[in-house]
Amino acid sequence: MQTLWIDIESRSRCDLKTRGVYTYARDKSTEVLCIAYAFDDEDVEVWVPGRKLPTKLLTHKGQIRAHNAAFERLVLARQHYPYKLEQFYCTASQARANCYPGSLEDVARFAGTGMRKDHRGSMLVRKLCIPDAQGQFNNDPLLMAELYEYCAQDVRTMREASRAMRELSPLELSEYHTNERINDRGILLDVDLCRAAMKYAAAELAEVQALAADITNGQVLTLRSPKLRDWVWRNTGETAHDLMTVMKDGQPKVSLDKTVRRNLLALAEESNNEVPPEVADVIQCADDIWASSTAKFKRLIGLSDMVDNRVRGAFVFAGGAATGRASSYGAQLHNFTRKCVKDADACRAAMVAGEPITPAFGKRVTDALKGMLRPSLIPASGNSLVVADWSSIEARVTPWASASPAGERKLDLFRTGADVYKSNAAATFGVPVALVDDAQRQIGKVQELSCGFGGGVGAFAAMGRAYNVTMSEPEADRMVKAWRRANPWASVYWSELEDAYTRAMRNPNH
Repeated sequence: MQTLWIDIESRSRCDLKTRGVYTYARDKSTEVLCIAYAFDDEDVEVWVPGRKLPTKLLTHKGQIRAHNAAFERLVLARQHYPYKLEQFYCTASQARANCYPGSLEDVARFAGTGMRKDHRGSMLVRKLCIPDAQGQFNNDPLLMAELYEYCAQDVRTMREASRAMRELSPLELSEYHTNERINDRGILLDVDLCRAAMKYAAAELAEVQALAADITNGQVLTLRSPKLRDWVWRNTGETAHDLMTVMKDGQPKVSLDKTVRRNLLALAEESNNEVPPEVADVIQCADDIWASSTAKFKRLIGLSDMVDNRVRGAFVFAGGAATGRASSYGAQLHNFTRKCVKDADACRAAMVAGEPITPAFGKRVTDALKGMLRPSLIPASGNSLVVADWSSIEARVTPWASASPAGERKLDLFRTGADVYKSNAAATFGVPVALVDDAQRQIGKVQELSCGFGGGVGAFAAMGRAYNVTMSEPEADRMVKAWRRANPWASVYWSELEDAYTRAMRNPNH
């Protein structure tokens, strides 16, 4: 049966980025500008509105390949094309499953094809597919003709790139279709809760901005200004400066990112000389302002369907290209903060009623809002949401994959319920497991999370910053070497992996 290669260009007054493809496809203002298509190796043809749709296109029962195929599938469904989900094959998912970049431009170059995506495409889309300030569209016939050719070139590029890659296995294709069915169903959103959260966040923003301006005597009027970083630097000590100095592109840079803020706040609890209380207050204000979790409420509202309050299209099949795991788009459901308020129902009732939510549900408004992010996703009536997670998957999978006696001994720790982090610390510090203290266990945790996949001093230092563990480079090197001695399966396993992949690269198809 023939394969149909297809690409669509459309325009709409609905913002695709903020509203998502599901809402975009169903919006009344969305219209198809052209459909470029080809069957198997045939020349690419372009259909435009006003012409008769080819019968062959309407009656196609075989596979349909498109790049980011959900867009074509949903737009065609809105136009009442009689296609089924199982007919669609996403070449972007194929690329990611092959550890290639997901964008069409990058995958074509990465796959070494002769075809290239037309770089004028983004300009044409801006001029023809997005309305002006008055909501009107550009209908320039010359630009439209260029857009048709751009669409046709995308089909040629996609076809050649797809054929240069390994095909999705039947299991991968089945899982892609399952992912799309999950996206089609969506997740129900507590819209009233989200709207209430946005009001609390707006009020909190104004309050903390005013507080920061007062503490800094007007030197920092907005917490999103680079002046904040400079002010914190001027008012902290050498240890704080070490925490604020990070390497970027091989060069030391002063940063006030999420990890740095967390470490500075932890340091403030230990030393008023390094981070004075008033500086800690300003850093905490910045942390509240920059909390991405509170911004998610607005994003969820924007992506939800106004008819049934469901957020659709959140999951990307093989979005984590290196591992094949799913990732999230738009709502970023994969990285919702895990911590929830203790009594979510009571907190929701208070928020919807506009009542105070601190200190009953958190020290600060931001804490309470973070804790209500997961409760904003709710089951349909008569259903339940079931939450599950792999237990210590990073620490288990590498010794298991090593298939070695030493790896089995590491797995025995899990089988017997032993504390793996304490076992690392006991081996590192030469003390019985029972005598490992909390600080040593924390180091054992950082060792396990940073070293298992071949990480060295740099990986240990980066992971340590996330867990408030700071060490000099010689000390970090000693921790890494101690972990490797306590886990003799690891270095042998990494060496075998390196040998395996270099042999595979030297011997294609073997």
